[in-house]
Amino acid sequence: MERKSCAPLLSQFKKDGWGTGGGTFSNRATLVFYKGGVATGMRSQLKKEVVDNMKHLGVYRDDFEHTIDIYVGMLAQYQAFEKQFEESGFKITDSYTNKAGATNERKTPIYTAMEALRKDLATYSNLLCLNPKTYERVKRPEVPVRKEEKEKPKSKLIQALSETS
Repeated sequence: MERKSCAPLLSQFKKDGWGTGGGTFSNRATLVFYKGGVATGMRSQLKKEVVDNMKHLGVYRDDFEHTIDIYVGMLAQYQAFEKQFEESGFKITDSYTNKAGATNERKTPIYTAMEALRKDLATYSNLLCLNPKTYERVKRPEVPVRKEEKEKPKSKLIQALSETS
């Protein structure tokens, strides 16, 4: 299979005011295009919402910033894909003609990427305790107060040793 460079395509998109962002989904690399930095503003709003939700649930720590950034990036990509999917008329499959000339139906690339992102988002929401299932596992019930134990009587040997010291 012949590989072609996508550099000319990317440079043309950048000239036209488009930016790029991307991620790896399953075994394929998918490049996401967005125009005018919309994704950046959207990401900061999403991050604020995620951090606020985590603080409200009592599971936020500064150590999670990197994981939150990855999760927010995937959320932004998923929202961009949803918009493109809606614009395509919610098209799930399209026709594909293989080398032998047979025409088959296959999932659209956007739908395939959305499926993979759904799985990744579920995994990251589990890591960040943002769904009820994982939150219940982490949530700590009130710790019962221990009964005060009466002091055990000391043995004669311990009493004798403590008197000599």
